[in-house]
Amino acid sequence: MKKILFILTLILILPLSLACGSPEEEAISPQLIKEGQQLYTTKCNKCHEIKPIDTHVRTGWISCVERMQEKDPTWISDEEREKITAYLSASVKE
Repeated sequence: MKKILFILTLILILPLSLACGSPEEEAISPQLIKEGQQLYTTKCNKCHEIKPIDTHVRTGWISCVERMQEKDPTWISDEEREKITAYLSASVKE
């Protein structure tokens, strides 16, 4: 009887937990994407030629932007980094 309850619980709860998704999968607002695109164009282009977005996957862009921020934290703030990575994350495939 306990096994049956356990199995039924898994059958009911597992699909719900999978449907919830992770915070990273939440929709990014169009305004945040637009601001991120503007920052990407102005901030990244200041030091080097802008790369096409498809040159990196999502995680590659995140680490790239973090490296650039580490080089000069006064040039890219935490808020700007979040906007840039939001734009890049919304624009590339996994």
